[in-house]
Amino acid sequence: MALRIRIKDALLLLGLLTTGLTQVPIPASAPRGFWALPENLTVVEGAVAELRCGVRAPGSAVQWAKDGLLLGPDPRIPSFPRYRLEGDPAKGEFHLHIEACDLSDDAEYECQVGRSETGPELVSPRVILSILGGQTISGISANVNEGSQQKLFTTEATARVTPQSSDNGQLLVCEGSSPALDTPIKASFTMNILFPPGPPVIEWPGLDEGQVRAGQSLELSCTARGGNPLATLQWLKNGQPVSTAWGTEHAQAVARSLLVMIVRPEDHGARLSCEAYNSVSSGIQERGVTLQVTFPPSAITILGSASQSENKNVTLSCITKSSRPRVLLRWWLGWRQLQPSEETVMDGLHGGHISMSNLTFLARREDNGLTLTCEAFSEAFTKETFKKSLTLNVKCEPPPLPGGTPSLRDPQPQAPAQRGKSLYLAFPTDPAQKLWIEGPPEGQRLRAGNRVRLVCLAIGGNPDPSLTWYKDSRTVTEPRPPQEPRRVQLGSVEKSGSIFSRELVLITGPSDNQAKFTCKAGQLSASTQLVVQFPPTNVTILANASTLRPGDALNLTCVSVSSNPPVNLSWDKEGERLEGVAAQPRRAPFKGSAAARSVLLRLSSRDHGHRVTCSAHSSELRETVSAFYRLNVLYPPEFLGEQVLVVTAVEQGEALLPVSVSANPAPEAFNWTFRGYRLSPDAPTIRALQDPTEVNIGNSVDIVCTVDANPILPGMFNWERLGEEGEDQSLDDMEKISKGSTGRLRIHHAKLTQAGAYQCIVDNGVAPPARGLVRLVVRFAPHVEHPAPLTKVAAAGDSTSSATLHCRARGVPNIIFTWTKNGVPLDLQDPRYTEHTYHQGGVHSSLLTIANVSAAQDYALFTCIATNPLGSDHTNIQLVSISRPDPPSGLKAMSMTPYSVGLEWKPGFDGGLPQRFQIRYEALGTPGFLYMDVLPPQATTFTLTGLQPSTRYRIWLLASNALGDSGLADKGSQISITTPGLDQPSREPDYQLPTEQPAGPSEMPLLPVLLAVGGLLLLSNASCVGGFLWQRRLKRLAEECQCPTASPCHHPGRSEEDRVRNEYKESQWTGDRDTRSSTVSTTDVEPYYHSMRDFSPQLPPMMEEVSYPRGLRALEEENMAFPGHLYDEVERVYAPSRAWGPLYDEVQMLQAWSRRLLGSRLSGALLRASIYGQFVAGETAEEVRGCVLQLQTLGLRPLLAVPIEEEPDSAVKTGEAWYEGNLSAMLRCVDLSRGLLETPDPMGNALMQLKMTALMSTRLCKELASWVRRPGESLELSPERLAEAMDSGQELRVSCLNTEQTRHLQASLSRLQRVVQHARAQRVRLLVDAEYTSLNPALSLLVAALATRWNSSREGGPWVWNTYQAYLKDTYEQLRWDAEAADRAGLAFGVKLVRGAYLDKEREMARLQGTEDPTQPDYEATSQSYSRCLELMLTQVSQRGPMCHLMVASHNEDSARQATKRMWELGIPPDGPVCFGQLLGMCDHVSLALGQAGYAVYKSIPYGSLEEVIPYLIRRAQENRSVLRGARREQELLSQELRRRLLGRGLRVSPH
Repeated sequence: MALRIRIKDALLLLGLLTTGLTQVPIPASAPRGFWALPENLTVVEGAVAELRCGVRAPGSAVQWAKDGLLLGPDPRIPSFPRYRLEGDPAKGEFHLHIEACDLSDDAEYECQVGRSETGPELVSPRVILSILGGQTISGISANVNEGSQQKLFTTEATARVTPQSSDNGQLLVCEGSSPALDTPIKASFTMNILFPPGPPVIEWPGLDEGQVRAGQSLELSCTARGGNPLATLQWLKNGQPVSTAWGTEHAQAVARSLLVMIVRPEDHGARLSCEAYNSVSSGIQERGVTLQVTFPPSAITILGSASQSENKNVTLSCITKSSRPRVLLRWWLGWRQLQPSEETVMDGLHGGHISMSNLTFLARREDNGLTLTCEAFSEAFTKETFKKSLTLNVKCEPPPLPGGTPSLRDPQPQAPAQRGKSLYLAFPTDPAQKLWIEGPPEGQRLRAGNRVRLVCLAIGGNPDPSLTWYKDSRTVTEPRPPQEPRRVQLGSVEKSGSIFSRELVLITGPSDNQAKFTCKAGQLSASTQLVVQFPPTNVTILANASTLRPGDALNLTCVSVSSNPPVNLSWDKEGERLEGVAAQPRRAPFKGSAAARSVLLRLSSRDHGHRVTCSAHSSELRETVSAFYRLNVLYPPEFLGEQVLVVTAVEQGEALLPVSVSANPAPEAFNWTFRGYRLSPDAPTIRALQDPTEVNIGNSVDIVCTVDANPILPGMFNWERLGEEGEDQSLDDMEKISKGSTGRLRIHHAKLTQAGAYQCIVDNGVAPPARGLVRLVVRFAPHVEHPAPLTKVAAAGDSTSSATLHCRARGVPNIIFTWTKNGVPLDLQDPRYTEHTYHQGGVHSSLLTIANVSAAQDYALFTCIATNPLGSDHTNIQLVSISRPDPPSGLKAMSMTPYSVGLEWKPGFDGGLPQRFQIRYEALGTPGFLYMDVLPPQATTFTLTGLQPSTRYRIWLLASNALGDSGLADKGSQISITTPGLDQPSREPDYQLPTEQPAGPSEMPLLPVLLAVGGLLLLSNASCVGGFLWQRRLKRLAEECQCPTASPCHHPGRSEEDRVRNEYKESQWTGDRDTRSSTVSTTDVEPYYHSMRDFSPQLPPMMEEVSYPRGLRALEEENMAFPGHLYDEVERVYAPSRAWGPLYDEVQMLQAWSRRLLGSRLSGALLRASIYGQFVAGETAEEVRGCVLQLQTLGLRPLLAVPIEEEPDSAVKTGEAWYEGNLSAMLRCVDLSRGLLETPDPMGNALMQLKMTALMSTRLCKELASWVRRPGESLELSPERLAEAMDSGQELRVSCLNTEQTRHLQASLSRLQRVVQHARAQRVRLLVDAEYTSLNPALSLLVAALATRWNSSREGGPWVWNTYQAYLKDTYEQLRWDAEAADRAGLAFGVKLVRGAYLDKEREMARLQGTEDPTQPDYEATSQSYSRCLELMLTQVSQRGPMCHLMVASHNEDSARQATKRMWELGIPPDGPVCFGQLLGMCDHVSLALGQAGYAVYKSIPYGSLEEVIPYLIRRAQENRSVLRGARREQELLSQELRRRLLGRGLRVSPH
């Protein structure tokens, strides 16, 4: 309110300064105020309207405001020719007169009086001037008859109107005119059109509809618009009502219902639905969502004993509670992972799975006291760890101590003369004389897990030497993370005589192998090296396919990561030994040895369920580590072995026909036939069930249930009544009738207690029984709750306060509330009156809020009338001024003791202010009164203490508020009592105290909680879904392609070693452990991608040995062929290819001259055959699909771009309508991007380019960019503030923008939010284009705002990417800062890395502005910048995994080589989160080589009509001159291809 007044002050002051003051000559002694207020007015278009305003305000300026716009105090109102002020200003008359009203006059008006010396400003309540369109109804028939008197006539006119929903609330006017009338006479009424509501809409909080987590508080809002009456809403869960509360807003014609529930695991698969209907609906409209609940295991249990004798087996089982999805189990003994002997997954509760792992291992002496842990993990619960631990107790005899060998820790005995004294002598500084280490002999082989004791000893030294242990030059500390076993124990320095010692106790592990342990004391040092033998740290089985079918060739590779000594790998399948192909062991972590061995299997259905085991055996350690791969072969049903062909049965008896079938997955159904007739019976299904079934109270009704079933049995119908526990659920007073396929539940003389849910259950002996839910609605007339004969509500009548009147009623069907004031219907169109209605089942409430309460107008008797088709009821509410409270009533004594009395009363009307109570009492015969305040103040019971026994008291009760007390009433607020004596027991009074009859509770009933109002979900455009049109040319090409990228091929020169390496990398990326060995494990200290140098079955050669990964070999081959769309028309492409650069320099002139010389049609054909045909996918969606299909055949993917170019000097291409049209084009492009992709990228998404300046003005971007660059000003434009404005839709005010710019910014944010929201729903990732440096800060700010909302970890990777231009000097630092900021915020990070395309213009703008050139000095510097940025991002990807995505958008072969080489070294798979991008029609030799090598390659594809695309291509050509000049390599390859085709060699696809 304060803000509104300040704004009015500013507007008023502005009007006074610009227009001048009109001094009103009213005597200064007159009081200020309004003597006539304007009222709401409705007139027909073309009529005259006058809004009255009478004031008493001497010396003040008076003017009117229309929708907040000040009209000025000039009576002529020059800006509005049809407006003028009427009346005598001397009398304070300032009536607004409007001639010939039209729809532009339909607005809110208020009369304003300026501030003066006699008082502050005055503002009248806002009123609404409604202009009726004045549409004339045709087809009126009129009859003229003689009237009742002579020479008089009666005219009757009949109009036939077909009502529409839009006519509801409209005024229908009958106008009669006659020569005898000066003005026509009119009669009118408001049309009340009944029509059904719109469909319900459920607003899901997030993007993945239905995906929830157990324990989550889920809030769903259901909205239905329109309808008269407004919709009735209710929520159902699996068909049963869970919430029948809803609210309506009549002003917006909307009904809303909020469902709040705590998600539980048992809710998985539950269907939540919202139903909407009203009294005229033909049927119930429903919108539902099915819950997919994710829940972790609630507990982990370890069965078995962890106590065992030395060298005996310990057997344990680890079992989890049900979880969804399933969890994997792994065992840890200290630091060491143990391999389970068996793993089992069973179906659990609520659609989850129970995991069980059995473990058997040998108890060794050195394992005593270690922690044995069973750990459950899953990708769905990455932030949670589920563990159960036991302490291993190994029972063993301690070894005997060597006789006579003293410990270094034994204290030296002291001489008697020295005891009790200390002698301090001063010596010069002297280093230690000798340093050595006692421990296992060097070269001794130690087993991992053994306890090793190293002692560092030093002799002499002053001061005492400090002994420090080092392991491979790193200081040894005692790290002990929580719940981790203690592997290192580091003692303190101890002194024994002149000998100093420090002990280091280790539990050896693989990392200790060949580690150098050094002890230092000053300049002295001593070292020892340990040799640790350890079994394989991990044995993993990798498969080349996850979906297996009979006849498939399955290649399994077993990898032993590291062991010492080397191990031998062997394969077997269910005990049958298999021969494999071994690879040479390579260097592995911990200075151990790695090994790999592959086996090839040809599968059949008999292999299903078999386990293929890989064993890594160390003969020296006499230990074997194994892993197995369970074959899951999918095959159709097969009849097994010999079937029983003849069955003997007795007539009229039963016969069992056995059959044996095998299938995976299991058969869904069996069909039996006999002589061509189907024998299988049909389970019942409910065909018809009227829900809801309605009946008036006292009437009878049948609930009818009709089914389809075979057979139909007489007693197959049963009925149940559903309800809460404790409710009467018997059906004794109801009649059950069954006839054929129809069952009836007949209810006689329906009562309210019989309303509720009933279930029809049909069981004909064929499982499963059918169940149907139906609700019985018992309709009854309204009954308004009457808290008192007359309820009062108080409010200050100062025109600034508000009051709320509450009316509550029960009734079915829905109740419609109407209000009257002093018997006159209330005009709810008056903006001062606001009504909100709420409904919950049969309980309905209406809240009438009165704003700016005026004593003269609003202190009245209000009547609330509740009506439904069965009747009506009402209650009266008196609105009065705030006052002292009414006296309480019904005061009585409830209990009594000799020293106290318990009192109870009913409070009276509080006068509109908080009231409190006070007790006044006196002892009869004793002069004076005593007082006691009631605490708490609002209590209605109180115990009065401090009384005397056997004494008569008189007690009064007073109520008070801020205005005073209620006074002493004769009745109801005073009583007389006599306290009992000490010899009398405490008692309740046995007499009737003189009190008046209680008037009932005076406090208002509690209102239902207001439903939370959410924003409506934007309607998504229909997805462009259609089949791809296969063309003959593509069929021929597909026949000639012998090595499609989607299937594995043999590549000459590629070794089995390379293939194993790539398969291993693939498995490390996917992390699919469900179908692989159960022994796969990762550690927290390793990056997301395991470096191929340290973690691979076979390491790649050293850098000086390796050429490049497989993907780019084709770039070096001169005989490479060009298949597909890119080079099918090589003859057309080759002709102008050498002239592309000069051609684009003059392309605009070429276009203009071609139009003049050839005409539009021939000019368009020329451009289609050259530039358009080379770089554009097509004009229609079908042409785009054809182009994309050709790209997919070649292993390439589409990156659609909408060709939109802003023209800053054009009013057409910079207005809001143009930006809204671009928004529609962007939304269609999102749908097309999703629909085009037959197979999404490995991350499950499509990609699309987004040009932000197509949705907002470049002028606004420049203004924001300049503001962001100012020190200290950027906080006003933080990404978080912009993201909040996008989500809430609230107005965002920025001090640097004017009103028009602020409005445009708000609209632009809304457009961006709609595009990203729709793209997220369609799983399309948006790559935002970078532009000029004058715009980029604003674009980066908006990208950061969108990333804050859409790139969170819960959203599944980055959905909004930014583009970074390497030709700018500050790009590397900006990219590094943004990457670190995203990591700190936990946001996913998406980057498109380009060299840049605005070089010439950036330098020219810097020269003109006299600023520093922001670009790199030359091409080499740009390439170095690109290389640094590429290295930074590839490192980020290797560390953050799917949380970081990168597109290498470059036409440079060296950049492509660098990217693929570093991806190989960092272990990033080709089809991971790194992809490549080039323009359509350019650098296709790079695209093909990368695509055929398995990398994700995208072609930027503009599409659209010739007129739309050519300006876009001209702009791109001007920006990419340097790229076009560097196309010589591609021209040479095209020359070779053209010569090859001319020589008739035909089209050949390179095997590479």
